[in-house]
Amino acid sequence: MKLLLVHPYFLELDISERAVMRPYPPLGLLYLSAYVKEHCDWDVRVFDGTFQTPVDFSELVASWKPDMIGFYANMITRHHVLELVACCPSGAFLVVGGPDVRHYAEQYVQAGLDVAVIGEGELVLRRIMEGFGDWSQLAETEGIVFSDPETKAVISRPAPKPTTDLANFPMPDRAAIELNLYLDCWQLHHGIRPISLITSRGCPYQCTWCAHHVFGYSLRKRPVEDVIAEMEWLHANYQFDHYWFADDVFTIQPKWNHALYQALATRPHLIKPFECISRADRLSDETIQDLVGLGCRKVWVGAESGSQRLLNEMKRGVTREQVKASVSALRHSGIETGMFLMWGFGDEGVRDVRDTVDMVTQCKPDQALTTVAYPIKGTPYFESLASKGDIEAAPFLDGNERSMKIQGQRSAATYRWASDWMQASLSAAKSQTTLHRVLRRIKSRYCQWRFEWAWRSDPCTESQRSASATRKLSD
Repeated sequence: MKLLLVHPYFLELDISERAVMRPYPPLGLLYLSAYVKEHCDWDVRVFDGTFQTPVDFSELVASWKPDMIGFYANMITRHHVLELVACCPSGAFLVVGGPDVRHYAEQYVQAGLDVAVIGEGELVLRRIMEGFGDWSQLAETEGIVFSDPETKAVISRPAPKPTTDLANFPMPDRAAIELNLYLDCWQLHHGIRPISLITSRGCPYQCTWCAHHVFGYSLRKRPVEDVIAEMEWLHANYQFDHYWFADDVFTIQPKWNHALYQALATRPHLIKPFECISRADRLSDETIQDLVGLGCRKVWVGAESGSQRLLNEMKRGVTREQVKASVSALRHSGIETGMFLMWGFGDEGVRDVRDTVDMVTQCKPDQALTTVAYPIKGTPYFESLASKGDIEAAPFLDGNERSMKIQGQRSAATYRWASDWMQASLSAAKSQTTLHRVLRRIKSRYCQWRFEWAWRSDPCTESQRSASATRKLSD
């Protein structure tokens, strides 16, 4: 029997990503490949669309003739999944999993998929493969949604509890794809060759806008010795010079980080510069020193907003003072800092934007990236907006959460001016010469004026106008 696992993401069709050229391989799909190769007597291949085209997929399916095709789906790849399904032969058994599936499983089944997988995929996919061809056995599998072959009714089985011991999973099957294409792409555009890996699954924090659709809220760390073994294998098989630790929060368990530091102290050949994501409240002096010893080059801090009011609404569990202190501590230790920030959350007003600009200016991070808030189905943020009728969603087949219209949010142009204001203010704060500082301040004032003018001119709902009236522009 043949299984084809599909990463339906095509770099050549992604204008935004082509502008930055920072692709990473689909680790989740590679974990699936490694696991089922170990436990199922099937011929398994991976189609990674990143550097290929939909035509390449069609040609592979036609020539290889897989019995089962498993698609990875997130909000970005959803439309590609649906397009590729139309290219599949009628006899192939079609499975879909990934973060987009949990709250759209029925829609995927109605769109032509035989089975939708919710939650972690390894154990569920294994059971689907073991029960292949026997609907009576398949129908009892936990974590799937399917259409009954006789009644056509959509049936949902609850997701199993996440696996607690990550030592049960082999390392990702990177040999199944052309990983050097990623390394060469990064080297061409950025001069480095980074490899991504994860050391944990799950995140226990309750941020209202964040989705936990696959790994859940239960944090599970991989054994340090398993991570070391993976790093040794990577060192022996690839020419790379950076790591990207793709955990939701890499520093969540200080004892684990210290154990990794101790393990690598006797293996200096494995120490390479790396980037990771952290929270302001998980960066103690001891943790930062361990990061230095591990070779950390940059830490991305999820700051999100400089407004404490909005941070509280997000249930971030941190203060803006913690953010400033953590960025300062990282900088003084020699680690570069990046900040993730979000516009348009909740009833954000001009004062909240100003607080964010002020915080970033005071922190002086090496990099600050912004996005506009969008609600992911199943999150408290989505449910709150939906309960008030503040979401105008596109049909499942025509869009995703990023295309939703949110009552009260301003236009993209308004938020671009907010970002320009922030970047100009940050540049002025970091200027080394008086002339450059003066020029940056002039640009900052201009962008602030354009932002505030755009904010006044931007259409919004009556409820937003009413809320804003009590806050006033000069708040």
